[in-house]
Amino acid sequence: RESVFVSANAKCTDVYVEEGDEIQAGAPLCHLDMTDTLSSLETATTNYNNALKSYQDQEALFDAQIALAEKTVSDTMKSYQDQEALFDAQIALAEKNVRDLKALLEIGAAAQAEIDQAELNLQNLQTSKSSALTQLEAGIQNAQTNIQSLQVSKTSALTQLETGMQTTQISIDQL
Repeated sequence: RESVFVSANAKCTDVYVEEGDEIQAGAPLCHLDMTDTLSSLETATTNYNNALKSYQDQEALFDAQIALAEKTVSDTMKSYQDQEALFDAQIALAEKNVRDLKALLEIGAAAQAEIDQAELNLQNLQTSKSSALTQLEAGIQNAQTNIQSLQVSKTSALTQLETGMQTTQISIDQL
């Protein structure tokens, strides 16, 4: 006499043998109604597939946001270099203008007021350069901080989704 155990949550609706019957290997012993188990499996599978889709969507969204932030850093660095080169050229020209006016002043062909104005223009350019580059540096720093924040958020969100998927997979495996 042997006992038969079913590892699934099922109802036995028909029994095809009686105690003491001789049976052959593979012969059906009973009919099991697996409706509840199959329904649970279908629900768990749907939940898993939804979690997987959510994981993929979140990963793609974070990757897109990180790529955009990285492009912002790259574009801002390029703008920094361009602005620096432009200001350097303007400052070099303004310095030359001051030197030329001083030389003209020595021979009486320029007034001190012209030199004062040229020196003021030079100072204004130097101040503008410093201000513009400081703003661009702050923009680069903010974008880099944003990238780091997005990477941390991505890791956290995906870890949570992975945990949910693992829990659902365990439920499926137990059915």
